[in-house]
Amino acid sequence: MKISPGSILWVAFPFDGGKATKNRPALVLGVEETLNGVRVVVAYGSTQKVSRDGHLAHELVLCESREFRRAGLREPTRFDLSRRASLPLGDIKGEVGTLPADKDVWRRLRRACVAAA
Repeated sequence: MKISPGSILWVAFPFDGGKATKNRPALVLGVEETLNGVRVVVAYGSTQKVSRDGHLAHELVLCESREFRRAGLREPTRFDLSRRASLPLGDIKGEVGTLPADKDVWRRLRRACVAAA
């Protein structure tokens, strides 16, 4: 599996300060080489409270059928770029897909990254 920015993975996303995890879709923002191995920087994904117009500036929302289906997702999904985690490869449960090669989607991703910074 080739993991790169724009990949969408199924991961054990940390909650409660790392005390617990929950399987979630996650958007890869980067891949890091560390002394302890490769880590993947991901943004939290959810299918809850997905709205075309009601999302926050730091969220990338894939709510159009053509967008989320091309990304390998089964339903509309939002990625919260302010909620990130750096995970070891062992926390990856599977590969979902990748963001569509659509200029508008990547423009919205850049905008959400800036808002999350």
